[in-house]
Amino acid sequence: MTDKIVFTSSPRLFILATTFFGSVFMALLTWLSWQRMQNDSKWLYIFPLLFGALSLYALMAFINIKVVRLSASGIQMAHFMVPIRQTFPLHKVRDISQRSKNIDVGYKWSDTVQIPYFVTTITFTDDRVVKLNSLGALEYQELMRCFYKLTRGTGHIVPPKKRVLRYMLDSWNGLGIVILLIILTTGLGIALFRK
Repeated sequence: MTDKIVFTSSPRLFILATTFFGSVFMALLTWLSWQRMQNDSKWLYIFPLLFGALSLYALMAFINIKVVRLSASGIQMAHFMVPIRQTFPLHKVRDISQRSKNIDVGYKWSDTVQIPYFVTTITFTDDRVVKLNSLGALEYQELMRCFYKLTRGTGHIVPPKKRVLRYMLDSWNGLGIVILLIILTTGLGIALFRK
């Protein structure tokens, strides 16, 4: 895409934080379980292997987070952390839709917290489908506004003001879980490094 990018999405804070801090937390648990079992029986090796596999899975999920960039000539799906991009012409986009489902987080003895999980689907004329889970509801509305203006040729696209405020409002759900995960990861890291 050589022309000016008029819209760039930002990954949801919940997706970013849970994958990154989940990976770090599981890596710290791997280290902790490895230190504790040096002279124990061989069957206990399952714990560091399990924690290590979960850490790698969360790291891969973090690396595979995608963002959307929109320009007058095309739509680009790019990885957030690595320079891998796919660009498609705008005239090949058939449909962009978003569906939401609520994920219940909690246990029987406490109130459940519902976190909306959004899946944005971009369908192309050659029946290719790209699914993204990193766009929130407000980011999707902004993407659709810019997409319709570009495809219909109606008006100049003005970049939205208060982008940080829109991002925080879009990421409000699940913020308590993100803060809890940051506290747990930081506490475990400090405890391990102080030894």
